[in-house]
Amino acid sequence: MGGVPDDKFVSSVELPRHEVRLESFALGIAPITRGEWHGDSSVKNPSLPVTAVSMAEVENFLRKLGMRHGKPYRLPSEAEWEYACRSGSVGTVFPNGGSLAAADANFLYDESGVQVGSGAPTPPGRFPANGHGLFDMLGNVCEWTADTWHPNFVAAPTDGSPWLDGGTPSRRVIRGGAWDHLPRVLRASWRDWAPENARWDNLGFRIALSL
Repeated sequence: MGGVPDDKFVSSVELPRHEVRLESFALGIAPITRGEWHGDSSVKNPSLPVTAVSMAEVENFLRKLGMRHGKPYRLPSEAEWEYACRSGSVGTVFPNGGSLAAADANFLYDESGVQVGSGAPTPPGRFPANGHGLFDMLGNVCEWTADTWHPNFVAAPTDGSPWLDGGTPSRRVIRGGAWDHLPRVLRASWRDWAPENARWDNLGFRIALSL
């Protein structure tokens, strides 16, 4: 987990690189959509990822969904998210190699500043799934994780659990990059934070479940 040596964009927040051993878990194949969020397929653009939802609203949604289905749904930990994103490719900048093409994910500009994306979120399935069959792990919308923000991986858990001790409790880790970002933000190790009350138009989430 963390930045790889060949990554020219890696920063201190993605280091030190370290080994994590995970318990089995399931992850939603795509971010939660507007239709799923509202429980209504007649809402406007129901197939697009839901965005502009705060951490409290996400946790309330997961609690209600769990009660309805009798399962303890939750957000993925940051370690689970990166594992799922990398889909077996632990030594590369992106899951499929050292670069990212416009056909691989939804992002706005390439590294030379040329617009290559549509400038808006897209429904799941518009871009190829990764090696685990998961859509939009890179790009489209950033994703909330369960971890509180720490400025590096020093003393991070090695069992895949959310890192909740210390750090900045009012900030949560976000992952994946979004439709309005450059490829450097869609790297598998990229991480940033959002305040828990953030309601951004490029920030959504997907559900996880321990097995």
